[in-house]
Amino acid sequence: MDTRLIDQLTTSDPTSGALRCGLCAHRCVLRVGQIGRCGAITNQAGRLHSLASGHPVVMHADPIERKPLYHVLPGAKLLSLGTRGCNMTCDFCQNWRISQTHPAHDGEMVPPAAVVSAALAQGCAGIAFTYNEPTIYLDYAAVIMAMAQQVGLITVFKSNGYLTPEAIELITSPPLLPLNEPSDEADVWLPRESLVLARPGRPHPISPSPPCGEEGTQRDGRTLPVERLQADVHSVCPPVTGARRMPPSGSPALLDAINIDLKGFDDSYYRNVCGARLQPVLDAITQLHRRGVWVEVTTLLIPGVNDSDNELRALTQWLVALSPAIPWHVWRFHPDYRMTDVAWTHVRDVERAIAIGRAAGLHYVYASNLPGDPNQHTRCGSCGATLIERVGNVTERMRMDGGKCGECGVVLPGWWG
Repeated sequence: MDTRLIDQLTTSDPTSGALRCGLCAHRCVLRVGQIGRCGAITNQAGRLHSLASGHPVVMHADPIERKPLYHVLPGAKLLSLGTRGCNMTCDFCQNWRISQTHPAHDGEMVPPAAVVSAALAQGCAGIAFTYNEPTIYLDYAAVIMAMAQQVGLITVFKSNGYLTPEAIELITSPPLLPLNEPSDEADVWLPRESLVLARPGRPHPISPSPPCGEEGTQRDGRTLPVERLQADVHSVCPPVTGARRMPPSGSPALLDAINIDLKGFDDSYYRNVCGARLQPVLDAITQLHRRGVWVEVTTLLIPGVNDSDNELRALTQWLVALSPAIPWHVWRFHPDYRMTDVAWTHVRDVERAIAIGRAAGLHYVYASNLPGDPNQHTRCGSCGATLIERVGNVTERMRMDGGKCGECGVVLPGWWG
């Protein structure tokens, strides 16, 4: 395992001599053999390693709207992957079957080049790190992101936002490990045997659901040699000249866009229900936004838990103070994991939250998991025209001229290709 990125975020604890992890805001102090709160980061022989890196348990293509990201390349497909483990312990987790179990090397390692190859073979516009918290395998994700960007793919996180400022600095900067420089540990990532690219329309071997394939690809069945991590990724995937879609900031950052779960606006709620703290999440949203990453925010609305008018006003007013153009997704709760005794969120409460967000001054507020609800659509913040129509996770129609409103010509904030 190439741990150099984790090494850059590791410090020695002056009191115990153990290693302090700098990936997430827990900043666990780990002696040799100990594992962090995420269940993934471990101290092995005096270096921190991620047990989750290289071992996704979910990988398939799905719509970008599912993240949800509504202002980034509507209608695009992303190769979405996740591992076991998470640095939060949310009682309501809807992916608890993987996120609340510890990573285990119970399957074959999936090298970064294989992930990039699968995304290209399935006609995806990018790669999303989702389903569990990608911070716990940031070393693995960073290599995939660097490779993906060389072949024109975008990179996306779905995150709980519990990253440290140092970790954010790394993923919002250009790649730290040039792909053409050798590494003594690189051949751990890429097997010496050949890599066979996935055939279009066929599930990835570890995919729980069939991907959305594209017909007519030239890569069907081609066997490509893969030798080392730092070998030029073009030996695995042919270069895509001019295909890189630059984000609005024009930044060469590893990460292009992120949806962060702002789970509530009360620190005691974060501590008691999520096993974390509120302030690091607010700091991460602020830092990512100011560093030029496209940010959207989601709040899972739980009846009687985080849905009071006062809390929703405080949350949305905070977002407005950062930027009224940040899209806010109101997510309907369903009973799951340790909260099976709490009722589904009523549609009228979703509508109440949306009204509060708009009254606070947010320009783009969505009912993202209510298929057929008109609050899934994107409207011009100036003239009110409906510009993007959605049904569930599908973009049905767009009325935009590039990134501008097709009616009044006002530029819509986002990343439209």
